[in-house]
Amino acid sequence: MTMERFIRKKSRKRLSAKGAQVWKIFFEYSDKSKCTLTGKHKDIPLRLAVEYQNQYGVHACKSTYQQYPKKDHDPVDLYEKIEQLKESGVSE
Repeated sequence: MTMERFIRKKSRKRLSAKGAQVWKIFFEYSDKSKCTLTGKHKDIPLRLAVEYQNQYGVHACKSTYQQYPKKDHDPVDLYEKIEQLKESGVSE
């Protein structure tokens, strides 16, 4: 087994052992370009959601938040996710 293959196999085990909590934000723009942001928190912190909305979402036609695994979580508009986080009082 090559060293590169060993490292990949080891990192794959580490992710599956943790449960690999991941979320993504998809931004789509009027010129059909796209931007995807990925985080490894269980849920996105309010501070990051607001920061990303201000930085990337201001000019976007569509901003979608997706928590993984997809089978357990439906995609939500990023603005709605920010409102949910504000209502729940979660800051970090």
